[in-house]
Amino acid sequence: MKKRLYVKTTVVSYLAAKPSRDIIVARHQGATRDIWPAFAAKFDTYISALAFEEAGRGDREQARLRLAAIASFPMLGIDDEAKNLATDY
Repeated sequence: MKKRLYVKTTVVSYLAAKPSRDIIVARHQGATRDIWPAFAAKFDTYISALAFEEAGRGDREQARLRLAAIASFPMLGIDDEAKNLATDY
């Protein structure tokens, strides 16, 4: 049985974003691109409906790339507790 992995929107954003000039962000982007192929092979990978919704916002092309990257991930539902947490966060 594979371990479960929840992917936040930030991770998907690092994957899809244009290369950053900020060295720290660029390193995060590179690391994300390096490990991304292993997600499906090593983990049961999930995205939340809230993260999916967030990934679809902003620049159209970047949103398209983010949504394509997570399209095959099972989506976790949204309950009231998740909505409240997202609002607080």
